[in-house]
Amino acid sequence: MTIQETKAPTGYKINPELFIRQIKVDEATGSITTFNEIEVPEPRDTVYGNLTIYKTADDSKRGANTAKDVWFNVKSDDGVTDTYVVTTSKGLDGEVTLTNLPVYKASGEYVNYTIKELGYKNADGTYSVPDRYVPPVERTVTLKENVTLSFYFANRLQKTGLIVQKESEDGIVSGFYFSVKSDDGKTNKVLVTGEDGTAHLTNLAVYNTSNEKVKYTIDELGFKNADGTYYFPAKYVKPAAQTVTLEDGKSFVVTMKNLLKRGSVELLKTDGNGNPLEGIEFELYNTKTGIVNVINKNSSIMYEAADSKTADTVTKLVTDSDGRIIVNNLLPGDYYFIETDSKGNMPYAGKINFTISPDSLDTLDIQLTVKNNSVFIPETGGTGNNRPMYIEIGAAVLAFTILVGAIGLGIRKKKKSIGKKAQQ
Repeated sequence: MTIQETKAPTGYKINPELFIRQIKVDEATGSITTFNEIEVPEPRDTVYGNLTIYKTADDSKRGANTAKDVWFNVKSDDGVTDTYVVTTSKGLDGEVTLTNLPVYKASGEYVNYTIKELGYKNADGTYSVPDRYVPPVERTVTLKENVTLSFYFANRLQKTGLIVQKESEDGIVSGFYFSVKSDDGKTNKVLVTGEDGTAHLTNLAVYNTSNEKVKYTIDELGFKNADGTYYFPAKYVKPAAQTVTLEDGKSFVVTMKNLLKRGSVELLKTDGNGNPLEGIEFELYNTKTGIVNVINKNSSIMYEAADSKTADTVTKLVTDSDGRIIVNNLLPGDYYFIETDSKGNMPYAGKINFTISPDSLDTLDIQLTVKNNSVFIPETGGTGNNRPMYIEIGAAVLAFTILVGAIGLGIRKKKKSIGKKAQQ
């Protein structure tokens, strides 16, 4: 039997020796010992390659080439190369070439070159990449013999998105238009909210060419008319425009909330002669939601309507020494007062109705005067120009009572006289 090694362990030479063995019956298994010399690679001639760095920038333009004067460090993993180079202008881009770079190490393996962008050179000798760019990523490359390889580095402007989130007290959030303008004049867009109340704008620059953050102003336009103009509903308080700056990597959310306009009501309670009545108690109702919970601040005549019942809310409204009750923060709607305790005075028995409407100041702030034994007409707007009219009904009620009494007396007398005739 002939035995010869065909593959040596890594790093060793193949042993070319032939081993001849004869195997006999019932002979014990034998072994063969071989020796491998350490393989020493033959030194090879140094070969070279070339490397070109090609630089681009999103904001590079004629007369303002931002891809030139950009510094790079090129370093090899064998420690032979560690050099700094700077790009020169090539059209709107920049480039720099390094020549005669070794392709192989002494061991025969490829040399790895790491190319790192340093940015622009500062006056103090340090380097920096402007904040407006996405931070560059270094690259590790190998070269080819007698070939110039190009490697591209692009300065991408930091860009992100903007989301306008619409909220509204009455739940209406779709179909609202917004303008978005940047202070550098490069963005002037109009957005409209969808069914979910959001509007999206993408690809917005975070920085301007001066490396300052771009400011974006978002302003609500309202709904769109058929002629392309916009109108803002009178029932809302128009939200203030918002100015924001953005961050790279995540969309910025701007919340714009439409608050319904609030109104107020002032009630004056007087006696039949117009004198104010103190301590008269009322309750206030909304025709749709029921009794109105209020907060009485500092035990004054000023009440503020609350959104819900809490430990701080009350429902009893009491006139002050001037006979007044004032309730603020009332949402648009139909309301009425009920006089619940007249303190011995003649109460107003019916509902004292009024409406809060955002259509004008006259219908948003209401004034009412409730006079004993009088029918009232509400005064709106608080201007003092339209005074309430009163119809005195006390005398009429009294006259009606006397008349009914007289008729009753006559009937009784007639019955009585009829009875006397029957007795005769």
